[in-house]
Amino acid sequence: MSTHRAKYGLALAFLLVALFAPGNALANGFRIPDQGARGMGMANATTAQGNDATALYSNPAAVGELDGTYTAAGFTLIYAVGSEFTSDIATLQDQDADDDLFYPLHMFFVTDAGTERWNFGLGIYSQWGNGRDWDA
Repeated sequence: MSTHRAKYGLALAFLLVALFAPGNALANGFRIPDQGARGMGMANATTAQGNDATALYSNPAAVGELDGTYTAAGFTLIYAVGSEFTSDIATLQDQDADDDLFYPLHMFFVTDAGTERWNFGLGIYSQWGNGRDWDA
């Protein structure tokens, strides 16, 4: 009887950790997984493909399939509409946020440097490129 309780207790603990893990929150919807036009056009299904330099973002090992030198650069334009927060609790103040414009950049460089066995890459990008500026 106690082994069944231990199994169910362990399963319940695992389920609670999985449901309430902070990694599942994805930063309140502010994450930017778009790091190139090809990846966006393929619904970010570029993990198993090393077709261009942006593969550094989702799967750096995939750039081993590239021959020669590749570069990619761009930005994602994000327009955030203003927000209002009104609280029913007396201790919390009402807040307003203005409209804002964000443009997180991304740049990638991959080369095989003339070798057959090695590829080198550098990726500069922002996964969390926007935010909110609330009243003090």
